[in-house]
Amino acid sequence: MVCRQRPKFKGVGSPSKIWRGHGGHNSHAGIRAGIGEPNAQATALLGWGRIAQSHAEWKQAEDYYVQARPLFIQTENAAALLSLDSGLAQVQKVLDQQAQQAQAVANAQLAQNEGRFEDAEFQYRTALGLAHNLGDSSFVSTFAAALVATSAAWAHSLREQGDLTQANRAYREALGVAREFQDADAESGRKADLIALATDRAVSLRAGNKIAEAELAYRDALDVAQEFEDAEAVRSVRSALIEVQTSAPSNRI
Repeated sequence: MVCRQRPKFKGVGSPSKIWRGHGGHNSHAGIRAGIGEPNAQATALLGWGRIAQSHAEWKQAEDYYVQARPLFIQTENAAALLSLDSGLAQVQKVLDQQAQQAQAVANAQLAQNEGRFEDAEFQYRTALGLAHNLGDSSFVSTFAAALVATSAAWAHSLREQGDLTQANRAYREALGVAREFQDADAESGRKADLIALATDRAVSLRAGNKIAEAELAYRDALDVAQEFEDAEAVRSVRSALIEVQTSAPSNRI
């Protein structure tokens, strides 16, 4: 599970430290000891809530707002209560989205560990969407990388199981994910995987003395190598194709 580290307050120090400087703690009793009158307590709490909110200290902001709310109700300060409720709603929306994001990541990691790669991708995309909503660029990058890695892991798993048709489809999808998130290294890796997958199939057919099928498979591998403009792979596959054609003259095209 991904955990968010609370940002540090800059310049003024944390609200709880300042309250202790007034002889109290982050509680009603401490605030009363330092300030006294309910409306003043509530106004101070509202101010600290706004500071916490501006520094993305969402849980701390919620705590201050929740403490201030009954005091504004007690003093019938409708204007301040309206302002507080607006801030509280914004903070709780962020906290709800963070909770949803954390749950999505936990679900994704569990699904991937259990080999449910499609579910894992769906959950990572959910987390990614929430990261965009929250404006958290670091988590956007983290979940994008997780999607790239998960799509590749799914393809690798299918290849290991010997399901070459589905592996080819999965590698194509993984290539699309790498391009979606502009991951050049992953894109190069998936191209190499697709060339290797096509070549391995041809090699396997040749080893089984299925020469005609092997020749067609090498032609397919050559097409993939040319598609990705891999000159070295083109030379290698073309050489193997010529060897196969030479070993079975009657199958030449």
